[in-house]
This record gives sequence, C-alpha cells and structure tokens, in this order.
Amino acid sequence: MALRVMLFNGDGVVQEAISVMLPVPSFRVYKVSAIPKALRALRGTSRRAVVIIDFSLTNWQTSAQFMKEIAQDKYLIQQHAYILLLSTDETLSLQVGNAIALLSPTLLAKPLLKESVLAGVEAATKKFNRP
Repeated sequence: MALRVMLFNGDGVVQEAISVMLPVPSFRVYKVSAIPKALRALRGTSRRAVVIIDFSLTNWQTSAQFMKEIAQDKYLIQQHAYILLLSTDETLSLQVGNAIALLSPTLLAKPLLKESVLAGVEAATKKFNRP
C-alpha cells in the first residue's frame, strides 16, 4: 500500500518536485492548501500519513496556523508524522515554537534534494513504530 504524503501549503513547483522525488506506487502525494480541508483529511482516516508543511516566507502565517491547529489535537499529533519544509536553514520564528515542539517534525530546507526528501520521509515514518 502506498504511503500517503500530504503537502500542505506548497506551491506548484514544490508539489512537482516532491511528486517526482516520491514516485508512485510507493507514495501517494497530494496537495492541500486550506486548513479546514487538511484537518478533515487527517482526522477522517485511520491510515497514517506524512504531512509536509511548506513554511516559506510567502505563506508562513497559514502554515503556522495549521501547525497550531494540529498541536491542539492529540489524535493528529500521534497518528501522523510531520516534516517542516523551510525556505532556508535559518532559525524559525518563535511564534510557532510550541507547535513545533509538540509535533516533533522532521525539518527539510530548500532547495530540495531527492536524497534529503527520501531521508526526511523515512525519518518521519519511524514515528509510526513508536508506541
């Protein structure tokens, strides 16, 4: 069964890059940009997913709000694994520090390299093996 990978708030270029780096049939990559739709998709399934949250300079507020919503839901924290995709490897704003601490996401920085995306998804899925 393909591993579900949700790309939240990513632009078309990021989605295309992730889709190429995580090929079918091993992965099923889909993009969601609206917080309510993403939360419904994550709550509405018992299948685990890796959620890549694009935290770029142009859309960081939406991504920060999404992370805060997830951080308030114990089911979402435990059920899914999270990767935070950064514009650079610079420090994040403290506004989302608490949400990041609760989610324990794997961090990736752009530019995306196939090896780093694959390693990030593999690292994120190790969460599924914990009790």
